[in-house]
Amino acid sequence: MAIILLIDDDKDIRESIKAMLDKRHYVVEAASGQDALKLVSIFRPELTILDIMLEHSVPTGADLAPLLAGAPMLVGMPILAISGLASTKDVSGINPYISSFLVKPFDPKVLLDRIDLLLAKNTGQLTRLIASASEVDLFQAIIEAAMIGSAYIITRALERAVKQIKENLGQ
Repeated sequence: MAIILLIDDDKDIRESIKAMLDKRHYVVEAASGQDALKLVSIFRPELTILDIMLEHSVPTGADLAPLLAGAPMLVGMPILAISGLASTKDVSGINPYISSFLVKPFDPKVLLDRIDLLLAKNTGQLTRLIASASEVDLFQAIIEAAMIGSAYIITRALERAVKQIKENLGQ
């Protein structure tokens, strides 16, 4: 179960997405960019769903994407942008910060599949780092796993660290 930050100024959209995700993930809702920035430091989400067209919000959705991507505690966190805009060309300014993009309205199955894919990629990257890390890098990988709050990755990293410590003590 991942922690997902859902940022959308439309309450109906938030409720609809939360209902789709509630049985699979813990969803934290924000109606504005300011609310989202407060919640990020408290919950440290593993994925963010961001309405890039947040109206009457400071920061806007487009301004929020680089802020989230640049936050040290959210290194590698995927951002799934959702919007009524027709294509990613319409959001080209924030493309470097977006992991994936869905146009509203979207099929619930497509949303769930996209979330699963993004979470798997994020977990997979860190898991591969842990599997191949040197002893010094392993410590950094454990810190990064703790920052994204993934219990699975932290467990794998700690198991590997304990194994290396036992091997070193045995030498």
